[in-house]
Amino acid sequence: MIVSTLTGGLWFGAAKLTGESAIIQSWLFLLAGVVNLCFVVVLWRLRAGVMEPLLERITAYQGRPRTPGKYLMIWMFTMILAFSSIFSFVAFGIFLRPYLSAV
Repeated sequence: MIVSTLTGGLWFGAAKLTGESAIIQSWLFLLAGVVNLCFVVVLWRLRAGVMEPLLERITAYQGRPRTPGKYLMIWMFTMILAFSSIFSFVAFGIFLRPYLSAV
């Protein structure tokens, strides 16, 4: 939820900038893409390093065998964040091009 709010805020901020702010606009898109990629790493680390041991302790306490998960939700969020990151990097390139041609 936090990363979608951050990405949306960065995209909104970039969309509101006009005129001579193309360099700032493009860097906001780059920041959004990098944040999304970093959050993918955080998401997998949270699942593997924090949630997995917790789930193992819960099933051990309940006395039943643990069936390994398929990580469906993690993969879905990873795909969404990857697409969002790709769109951000494409927008970075599109909005940076006029600035580079002017320099």
